[in-house]
Amino acid sequence: MENKNNIELPSIGLGTYPMDGKELLKTVINSKKEGYRLFDTSSAYGNEKWLGLSLKVSLMKRQNYYIITKVSNAEQREGNIKQAFERQLKRLGVGYHIHHLLEWMKN
Repeated sequence: MENKNNIELPSIGLGTYPMDGKELLKTVINSKKEGYRLFDTSSAYGNEKWLGLSLKVSLMKRQNYYIITKVSNAEQREGNIKQAFERQLKRLGVGYHIHHLLEWMKN
């Protein structure tokens, strides 16, 4: 998939729900060995901090992987998407991610 910046995204990525902790760490390290470079998360999953840590521990260079993340329903209700985005970057421990989606999850 190609976006406006001519960045070619991997066709297949790893969804991280409902993993966190050691399970997510082990999965990210194993997925690196299998060639995964696209990771999907959401603030609603509660695992962004773990995903960021797992990517660091995997020793993948930042320019070699992509993150797609979503804004939770609660953050959308709050109304400040920019602040939500900045909090996600902080939790992930990265300076940027490629896709930031607004997704409404039915409860």
